[in-house]
Amino acid sequence: MKPKIDVGNVVLCDFVGLGANNKHVLLNVFSGDVVVPVFPANLGFGLYIEILPAKIDGALGVVHLSVLLKDTQVISGQAQTNIVAGSPGVIVIPYFQIEVLEETTISVIISSDEYEDTMILSKKIMKSDSLK
Repeated sequence: MKPKIDVGNVVLCDFVGLGANNKHVLLNVFSGDVVVPVFPANLGFGLYIEILPAKIDGALGVVHLSVLLKDTQVISGQAQTNIVAGSPGVIVIPYFQIEVLEETTISVIISSDEYEDTMILSKKIMKSDSLK
């Protein structure tokens, strides 16, 4: 059985930007579930992912990434990151937009050729009348 990719921080927010001195700016972080005033809703997100160096040293190879609403893939892509001993590799998706028609769950799954699919994020998207 393939091992899972070891991840650190996985942050869903409105936007991820490049900051000064090898830092990132995470704008409007979702600390809990995503709450909207009405459905359908057009939502924009940014995604920040840290790959931990504990079991990986050097090139991880291509990392495949999927964003799902319930069981339906709405975004897919791939990235390559190098892992330096003692320092996490970072994958950033600055911004993507999706239309959400009803209450659902947004999930992010990563994998690579030598590692199994790993769900790294799962958040509910729900409506709240108090936001109107």
